Amino acid sequence: MEQIDLFSAEDNRLREQKMVEMFRRWESLPPQMLIPAGDPQRSRVLSMLNEGYGFLWDRALHRCEGIPPTRYIWLNAVQPAEYWVMNDFWNPAGKHVETCPYCGADLKAGGGDVLLVKANGDWWTVNGFLEGNDHDVRADELL
Repeated sequence: MEQIDLFSAEDNRLREQKMVEMFRRWESLPPQMLIPAGDPQRSRVLSMLNEGYGFLWDRALHRCEGIPPTRYIWLNAVQPAEYWVMNDFWNPAGKHVETCPYCGADLKAGGGDVLLVKANGDWWTVNGFLEGNDHDVRADELL
């Protein structure tokens, strides 16, 4: 006979409930969200990106008029403070930047416009919230 661990069962139930809530949040997110410099949310970009890392937001990109179409500047979310990296699309080796060389935004200090890109559904598919062909499974069915 299998022994039931009530604490473990409750932990699993709470974890599943949190995942359902996060899935509902993910469903309601726009494909992209621009957070302009000076917006109160700008100081929270790193924590927003790290919240449910890979489940809600996929990446954060700096946006300005001067960035050439062959380059991008992205926020490295694994660093404890804002750590921005500039890459060419064909080159995976990026260069750390503290200030945008195109608009002068002080990225390290939380300056500049940021575009948050919604996570694709891959992790939700792996966790059973979406079917492999991207058809939604109702969140109500998961509880």
